[in-house]
Amino acid sequence: MAVRYYTDDCSYRLPQKRLTARWLREVAEAEGYVLGDVFIDVETVADNARRYGATRLCEMRRVVVHGVLHLCGQGDKTPRTNRQMHRKEDKYLKFWDEKLSAGS
Repeated sequence: MAVRYYTDDCSYRLPQKRLTARWLREVAEAEGYVLGDVFIDVETVADNARRYGATRLCEMRRVVVHGVLHLCGQGDKTPRTNRQMHRKEDKYLKFWDEKLSAGS
């Protein structure tokens, strides 16, 4: 698995034929790899951080977790799966924060 960060300036180089989500979303799954790639638009992450009152780092972590959950098969298109996605994001972000606090 790879996490790839990009800006609007280089977004034209993304493998658009492989994207399975809307192309301007901050996370898009790419098929054809062992597990997959997560593409993250850093400018959208910054905009979302401002919109939701989060730091850029916290929003970036959430987007990374969100993308990994998609690669693991978690959807978010229905109200039910969207709630599941948010619960799982919160769970894994808490785990991530605990590991960082413990120095692991």
